[in-house]
Amino acid sequence: TLCYVLCCVSVQVEQQFSHKFRVTVVRAENVTKGALGDLLDTPDPYVELFIPTSPESRKRTRHIDNDINPEWNETFGFILDPNQENFLEITLMDANYVMDEKLGTASYNISKMLKTGQTETVPFLSAK
Repeated sequence: TLCYVLCCVSVQVEQQFSHKFRVTVVRAENVTKGALGDLLDTPDPYVELFIPTSPESRKRTRHIDNDINPEWNETFGFILDPNQENFLEITLMDANYVMDEKLGTASYNISKMLKTGQTETVPFLSAK
């Protein structure tokens, strides 16, 4: 542990170990806004990723216009504290001109991952 004194303010710095965690958002299938919503408009989906315990906790894919089977193949990196239980919150969104719409959510306990390179298919719970 190092301790610095700067202009009468004490700052303590501790060395902490962290893990790099990568998430690749590959694709979604049969994205729907519900029966009525699908009649009025085709979704413009994107995915938001959120890990509350990570310093850069929010990431998002690009949105894809008018596609119910979008493919992103985008990879995002997070720094995780191995001493905390880390959860990944995944939100499927529909981009709109006025206000984006939540289509579904899922939560995944990162701490329970079995091995590096493991692929998981995450089902979404409808936001409706």
